[in-house]
Parts: sequence; C-alpha cells; structure tokens
Amino acid sequence: MHEKWRRQVKSYIDSKVRQAVEWLYSVRVSIVKVGYPKNIAQEKGNFSKVHVWTYGYLLKRIHEVAEEYSTAVSFIGEEKTSSKC
Repeated sequence: MHEKWRRQVKSYIDSKVRQAVEWLYSVRVSIVKVGYPKNIAQEKGNFSKVHVWTYGYLLKRIHEVAEEYSTAVSFIGEEKTSSKC
C-alpha cells in the first residue's frame, strides 16, 4: 500500500513540475530561483510537511525538467531571507 501511495505522490509531482516549467518556458523565463528548505525534517511540523512531500525528489525533478527546456535553476537557501525584505 505504501509503495502505491509513493508512486501516486511522485506522479503528481512529475505532472505539476512539468506543467509549471512549461508555463515558465512559454512566458520566456530564463532562470528559476527555488527556495531550498534546508533542515525541513528537523523542524517541528505535521505529517504532510515532513513526510508526504519529498523535497529532494521535487528539487531534482524541477532541475531535470527545466534542463529539458534550457532553463537555468538556482537553489537559494531560505535561511534569514525574511530579514532581507
């Protein structure tokens, strides 16, 4: 059961990432900056925040699909970013 659920989550991530990158490509975005949620699993959080979304897989797919569309991806650390606003 867990394996089926995991495949469904990955399938959802794949389709939404592709949809997003295709849209970015259509509006001529040349670089995508992605906030990197460092230490997300160590923070107190609910099940869906820590376990459901596999951030490593999500970031990998964003990079792979963006590469197909010749779009650069930059991963930005989110630490102390709100203090720079």
